[in-house]
Amino acid sequence: LEQWLSIPENALAEATNGLIFFDAYGLVTEIRKRLSSFPEDVLRKRVAGNLLLMAQAGQYNYRRCLSHGELAAAQLAIVEFVESAMSAVFLLNRKYQPFYKWRFRAFRELPLLGDLADTFSFLLCSGNEDIIQAEKENMISEISLAVSTLLYEQELTGIPDPDLETQAYEVNNRIKDPNLRNSH
Repeated sequence: LEQWLSIPENALAEATNGLIFFDAYGLVTEIRKRLSSFPEDVLRKRVAGNLLLMAQAGQYNYRRCLSHGELAAAQLAIVEFVESAMSAVFLLNRKYQPFYKWRFRAFRELPLLGDLADTFSFLLCSGNEDIIQAEKENMISEISLAVSTLLYEQELTGIPDPDLETQAYEVNNRIKDPNLRNSH
């Protein structure tokens, strides 16, 4: 299971996408099938990690950076939040996240929460002027609630709590493998 955690998702996306033109013995097809999705415990660990990053960057540090007048740092917090949120949504769709330059295109096609792409674009492309700060904070809250609700619907947590740090620990606590559950 630990090896699954070290493989970049974009590498798995490359290995499992596209047509196979010739596979007489079925070996490539079999390998692709085995690599087609994360084992459930690995998926949970990755989701939990992304939830923690979302909570830290979006629900906590964005506002904190703004309160200190650190607009550039606040935007870095937004970047971290969006990257982690997009990763979590790909995982909850049971899809591998592609290389960054194709990520938004692939995200828009996701059946679950793919409609958040424009919201993520706004968060990334807008500034942090006073008038926009409250709108961004509201968007972070809405995204957090949407992800939390999806976690609940997929029975990864027991309650749709928008506190993503709490959700992260609940997702992690449901990992069956004790070594993976207790790892960083």
